[in-house]
Amino acid sequence: MRLVQIKARAFGCLRDWESPLLNPGLILICGRNESGKSTLFNLITTLFYGWQPANRDSNPFVPWGLAEADCEGEIMLSEGEESVTIQRRLQSRPTGLLQQGDRVVELRNRVLPFVEVLPRDVFEEVYAIELNDLKFPETAAWESMQQLLGGQFNTFLKPVTHVTRELDEKANRLWRPDKRGKPRAREIQDRLKELRSMLDKARSNEDELHQAEAMLTERQNKLKEYIEKKAELIAYIDLCERLNPVRKQLERIEQLKAESDYVADYDDLPSEPLEHLKDIDEDLGSLKLQRNKLEDRKEQLEDTVSSYTQQDEVILENATDIKLAVRSYDRVKADRDELNNLDIDIKSWREQLRQR
Repeated sequence: MRLVQIKARAFGCLRDWESPLLNPGLILICGRNESGKSTLFNLITTLFYGWQPANRDSNPFVPWGLAEADCEGEIMLSEGEESVTIQRRLQSRPTGLLQQGDRVVELRNRVLPFVEVLPRDVFEEVYAIELNDLKFPETAAWESMQQLLGGQFNTFLKPVTHVTRELDEKANRLWRPDKRGKPRAREIQDRLKELRSMLDKARSNEDELHQAEAMLTERQNKLKEYIEKKAELIAYIDLCERLNPVRKQLERIEQLKAESDYVADYDDLPSEPLEHLKDIDEDLGSLKLQRNKLEDRKEQLEDTVSSYTQQDEVILENATDIKLAVRSYDRVKADRDELNNLDIDIKSWREQLRQR
């Protein structure tokens, strides 16, 4: 028979507490003073043997401020069999239930049928967990043990000296105060020392690993930043490559604007300077011809001036009179022509008169 699980809804200092599932083998209970180890042992005893005392007012395991104590346990009689559940409650009177599968038995405050052969005082002595209780055999417990074993001085009982010697040998195999031999405790100490060294090394490795992870995270963050910066630079370079021709054109425009400040001096130039220059060349040729003619005329005039005489001077002095005379001559000629015409008309009229 072994315990599978223990629950304490209200038992001494334990409230709404339950143990984990208990595996087969040795179960070690560790805790500080007044942490509930003795309370747990009494809870197990109560599950097996019932409430003692069975009075709510005098039972020390009824929690302060509550009107009842309540505990529950699950045991397995044999490996592979169905577990059994025990419930015990102490109110105005003790109650208890034993459930095995679909069958429920009312215990009230009776001992479990599975432990009836082992008295309560013997159970408390044999399974004591406190040093003060490790003083077996008590008289009453020893008498009960003798009755269970079939009377006093049975031949199969070993002498106390043999038992103590065997216990000493077994204890020496486990631990020796003189540090001789190689007891189990020394092996455990050596193993603990080795494990502590391994633990220190593991902690050191873990610290180094944490540092490496932190460094890796930092490097990854920096790498991410560099990648983002690289992407920004690539985008900036691409933008510059696309805008650089525009920049050069703008610089060229500014240069031309600066140079165009001197263009105002050539505002009078025609729109087609080559054509205009060709026209100028043609005009220049024409002017050269005119110049040649004028030079010839000049030579003629110079010759005329060189042949100028006194008679010419007299003519020039009387030029006005000469011009008037020429004009008068023209008038006289016109009058003469008119007279001739009149003579002709007269002759014509005379002829006509004759013919009539």
